[in-house]
Amino acid sequence: DKTVSRAEMAKMMFVLRTGSDDASYYAKDMTDTFADTAGTWSNGYVKYCQAYGIVSGKSSTVFAPNASVTTAEAAKMLLVYSGHDVQKDGLTGAQWKANTMKLADQDGLLKGVEADIDAPLPRQYAAQMIYNAISK
Repeated sequence: DKTVSRAEMAKMMFVLRTGSDDASYYAKDMTDTFADTAGTWSNGYVKYCQAYGIVSGKSSTVFAPNASVTTAEAAKMLLVYSGHDVQKDGLTGAQWKANTMKLADQDGLLKGVEADIDAPLPRQYAAQMIYNAISK
């Protein structure tokens, strides 16, 4: 029942996309956008995911790596991983959450997931959502 942090979810997205767990290249060779990830274990994962539109910050300079990822945030990451366009599919702006949850439901990402969209995402549901994303 332990929850997944935003940094942990970024690492999972990196591993899904690259098949590797070594993000040291990205930690060194990409500009730091988020002050709170600079020099941390998650820096390369977050930089990579931000570069590909998988993650966004809580603000332009804060990622909040140790905060729990919500169901809606994890769903957005997985939708982008699955090929959805952040702009075209409305996964940004005022309606990002409603659009994300609608698409996540349509894509089957929420099958077997019983978590509130704004609540911290428990590990078992993160694993279920990832399984749903890779097995469609």
